[in-house]
Amino acid sequence: MPDKMQAAHEARATEVTDTDYKLYKMISKQQGYNTYELSRKMHWSIGKVYGSVKRLEKSKWIKIERSEKNGRSVLKIMPIKWHEFLTPEEIKDFEETVL
Repeated sequence: MPDKMQAAHEARATEVTDTDYKLYKMISKQQGYNTYELSRKMHWSIGKVYGSVKRLEKSKWIKIERSEKNGRSVLKIMPIKWHEFLTPEEIKDFEETVL
């Protein structure tokens, strides 16, 4: 029985990773969408998108920004840019090697 439980756990972990990665790719292409817009684009439930967005935000792959649309407050979901993962020293080293 433990082997079946382990296999089920691993399958679920893989599914979550795949879901998060698919959503991250969409967020990278469609920057600034909210969870409703993403759920429509992905043909997923809002709950599935929301859960994935929270995992991606916790992992620091995306950030959520508050903005206004048609006089209402909305949350825009934005990917973290590659340079935001680096320290200023690492960026300087990178620029010096490229130039």
